[in-house]
Amino acid sequence: MSDAERQARPGLEHLEWYRTMRDSRPVERDPETGCWNIYRYQDAAAVLSDHGSFSSDFSAVFRHPSTSEGGIGTMDPPRHRQLRAVVSQAFSPRRIAQLGSRCHELADELLDQVQSRRQVELVGEFAYPMPVVVIAELLGVPPEDRPRFRTWADALLAVNAFSLDDRATADRATAAIGAFRDYLRDHIVQRRARPRQDLLSDLVAARVEDGHLSDEQIAGFATELLVAGQLTTATLIGNAVLCLDECPDAQLALRSDAARIPAAIEEVLRYRSPVVQQDRLTTRQVRLGGERIEPRQVLRVCLLSANHDELQFDQPDRFIFDRRPNPHVGFGKGIHYCLGAPLARLEAASALTALLRRFRHLSVDRDHPVEYAGSDSTGAQVGSTTIRGLARLHVLTGSGA
Repeated sequence: MSDAERQARPGLEHLEWYRTMRDSRPVERDPETGCWNIYRYQDAAAVLSDHGSFSSDFSAVFRHPSTSEGGIGTMDPPRHRQLRAVVSQAFSPRRIAQLGSRCHELADELLDQVQSRRQVELVGEFAYPMPVVVIAELLGVPPEDRPRFRTWADALLAVNAFSLDDRATADRATAAIGAFRDYLRDHIVQRRARPRQDLLSDLVAARVEDGHLSDEQIAGFATELLVAGQLTTATLIGNAVLCLDECPDAQLALRSDAARIPAAIEEVLRYRSPVVQQDRLTTRQVRLGGERIEPRQVLRVCLLSANHDELQFDQPDRFIFDRRPNPHVGFGKGIHYCLGAPLARLEAASALTALLRRFRHLSVDRDHPVEYAGSDSTGAQVGSTTIRGLARLHVLTGSGA
């Protein structure tokens, strides 16, 4: 892909390659890593839906720095079911409804600071701060500590998931994540002594079958919340703007009718999936795409490829903002379907509604290439292969002189 094409469709550089792989080698073993890549929607959905054959617990083969007791994303039943039932209370319909007005307020507060500007760096000035504040307020941490969350989140993003030979990166991430856990433990101890009206206090008070959650379990969940709540939501907001820049007709339609924004968010999740990959470990011998895969093999489910599978979606490489039905796997599938999906949808819809209301038009500033976290100067990804996180997105707003 040329530089001009990459700039026109950032984040979608590999669509043609994905199509080739779906047609020729839908299940492929990478000779360098030994991992099996899964490209088709049908196979991806089958893997994500079968937790008995495809485990999320990698502790037996690799101690990943982000895994820990309490990290339900890397946990299998029955423990996963017990903990998810507890932490899902943080994202109950009632709590999400309560957060609705706050998300609208935050969007307006952040845009007040850039209202008169002709150009805005959307990630640093809007898309990233918004979920930071939401997660910090959910957990109940002091406002002055919010900037520290970005350092910890970036450390998690930098990890090349389940790379067995990248010990230096894993060691750096382990140190940063350890600092975050230490910080959380201090706050957890405080909540045990003096509960408040926040998520940490709720988790301290929660009970599972074998008693209360440990400090380490609570810290593990909060670490996952940091990734899912900040990085993926910030990228979802940025990706939505990228899609509307690419499709001006969609932007015009959403300006005319904000009620269509939720459906457009679903299409962003399909078309430019923030989470591009999920990993699983085989527990038994399985067959996928005509290949026999032995137990204890790492599978990398390519969500972005699955979401562009022409066997599942009509015109998959077009952004169709009112696409229905839209059974994308942008939030995963099965028991590990993203716990924070309702909150991410709420934040993204609030952000997009405010952006379209405040600014006469939104377009990517072609003088400033879109930058992704963990990418080199050519745009190739060299960091985490799980989240395609936006680092910088300069947009023109139609405001100012």
